[in-house]
Amino acid sequence: IWGAGVLLMGLTFLSRLGRFGRQVRRVSQTDFELSAQIDELREQLGQRTAPRAYLVEGVVSPMLWGVGPWARILFPRELYRQLRPEARATLLLHELSHYYRGDSWVRLLEFAATIAFWWHPAVWWARREIEAAEEDCCDQWVMERTASSPRCYAEALLDTIDFLCEQRQPAPALASGLGHPYE
Repeated sequence: IWGAGVLLMGLTFLSRLGRFGRQVRRVSQTDFELSAQIDELREQLGQRTAPRAYLVEGVVSPMLWGVGPWARILFPRELYRQLRPEARATLLLHELSHYYRGDSWVRLLEFAATIAFWWHPAVWWARREIEAAEEDCCDQWVMERTASSPRCYAEALLDTIDFLCEQRQPAPALASGLGHPYE
């Protein structure tokens, strides 16, 4: 039973990873302004490297996706247009903090533990707690390194939440769901 669960969890994670990767490649593109802003932030932080950044179509949260040299910052194009440059910078700093802290490596270890111990409730609880702690640490990291006010960062976070909650997306083809949860 354990081996079957490991195989099922591994295949599920790999399938989701592949599907998301294909979707990202299909709807993302580099942007000169975004790349310039990332380079400026990298220099301000005194870092030699930074992940590539891509604008993506659709309603997704800004995120760091991938591990090590393959890590990418994904930022939704519409949200990018809506935010002021200083608000954008705080969100980009947040994603850079995940990169410089090595959170993507923790995520890889977390997935391995989840696959191996899929049956144990403590693994699922630990994943949730680790992700919450990472977000708290990244928020603190941003506040220590940004020239913007805490209010600017808070407003950028609220604007992101509004963007994610107010955009209605149709269900993908052949998908089943709860219907229209916004109505």
